[in-house]
Amino acid sequence: MKTLLYTLIFSFASTICFAQNHSLMFNGSDGQLELCNSESFNIGEEFTIEAWIYASEWRAEAWQGSIVTKDMQGPDSGFAFRAGKNGTLSFVVGTNAWPEVQSDPFMNANQWYHVAAVKQEDRMQLFINGNLVSTGLLSNAPAHNNQTVIIGESSGFPGRQWNGFIDEVRIWDIARTEQELSDNQTETFSGNEAGLVAYLPMNDGSGLSAANLADDSCEGTFSGMTESAWSEGYSIPAKDVGVVNVTAPDVISMFTKPVKIRAELQNFGSESISNIPVGVTINGLPSFTETFDISLQPGEIKTVVFDRIVDLTDNNTNLISLATEHPDDSNNLNNETSYRYRKPQNGSTINILNEERFNFAGDGQTKFTNVNLPEDNEEFGSLLLHISLECPS
Repeated sequence: MKTLLYTLIFSFASTICFAQNHSLMFNGSDGQLELCNSESFNIGEEFTIEAWIYASEWRAEAWQGSIVTKDMQGPDSGFAFRAGKNGTLSFVVGTNAWPEVQSDPFMNANQWYHVAAVKQEDRMQLFINGNLVSTGLLSNAPAHNNQTVIIGESSGFPGRQWNGFIDEVRIWDIARTEQELSDNQTETFSGNEAGLVAYLPMNDGSGLSAANLADDSCEGTFSGMTESAWSEGYSIPAKDVGVVNVTAPDVISMFTKPVKIRAELQNFGSESISNIPVGVTINGLPSFTETFDISLQPGEIKTVVFDRIVDLTDNNTNLISLATEHPDDSNNLNNETSYRYRKPQNGSTINILNEERFNFAGDGQTKFTNVNLPEDNEEFGSLLLHISLECPS
């Protein structure tokens, strides 16, 4: 008898091939871009928000960095699309409560990302660079309000301001698919596409307003910002490669026998890249480097297996860090990723979370842990998950 064991790994795939001319800079303390109040901005059965974002610095919590909002309290209504907390993406919909979907802290500061929030019937989804990273359920219908849509600040909770740049904001009254988001994240639109109710490409470059190509009567107007907020738009490096995942060894094999390391490399740049050296650091000490004679097209992800065999069976914990070292790579922010292995109890019990607090406030309701589970299922008859909960006084 065998059971399916899943490796919980997230990866971003995108084809990024051009740059926009301008964006708007938000300083994290004052200033916002205000649109009109329109019925088309109230969430119905389907809804999508897209934007390119660049955080100069992450706010302490995900709810503090507003990207696009129409939220209001008493009663709780509208929506808020935001990010913070070391690169965590968040989307809440007001239903007289605030059901939320959150991503893992995937994003780096000082780097451009395409982000999207999608509501389709009772599902809420988050996408980064065209890839689905988190899903949640909406049990009640969205509550509407008469707030204006605000970019860079919260509509109903002042002080939740964006610190960085925002570009290419799009709001749809349809649910964009993962394929559409991936294929079109770097495409420009005319503004008359079906379902597009707001489109601010942020290419004005001057003045105190931003054109809305989907509705010229609902342009974005500056509030608390000067013309100096116009800045360079998102730009994708020509050569940019990084490690996005450590996918092997699994957490049981690591402590029972010598193993090989396997990882995923991605081309984040606009040009192909080849002959990619990757350095391996184990428990904080540089170990070895291998060069992979492969070619990656823009956005492409490939799996590589290191030839070197490592024996780490004597340790109770192992931290494997991988970093690309390509000489032509012009962006080192996404070069590296790490995976920490903790020795299972009794050879097969894997501790996923330990004394983690869950609540509605600052710690959030969602936490993420990736576990590299065994690929060879023949040795296992079942997969059990044990959960122990305690409520403090």
